[in-house]
Amino acid sequence: GEAATGAFSTADTVAARTEYLATLQEKATSCEIQNALRELDDSQLHEAARKFAEIDNDGNGVLGWLEFEHLVFGLEANGVASGDARRMFAKGDLNQDGVIDFNEFVLMRARVHRK
Repeated sequence: GEAATGAFSTADTVAARTEYLATLQEKATSCEIQNALRELDDSQLHEAARKFAEIDNDGNGVLGWLEFEHLVFGLEANGVASGDARRMFAKGDLNQDGVIDFNEFVLMRARVHRK
């Protein structure tokens, strides 16, 4: 079979990707997350979903440590150290299930942009 180059590697996954992005955008639950989402306009929300999908290499709808670590490696040029990355991940994982879901990702982005 063909080796997949990413979560969405074939033409027939365009619809699946679109559905995936729509699903991510519908997952607001906590009050703080709902407030963070309210502050975003449609284009910002779509950009957050697009960025999340880009990082979510396996397409499972959550970011594990390795996926998050790849994101942070891109931030190391901005002075983010490995220990800081672990703390960021732990702080961002609000329900402590070992992954960052879309809601948690949006909230992390909102907290970073407020600083």
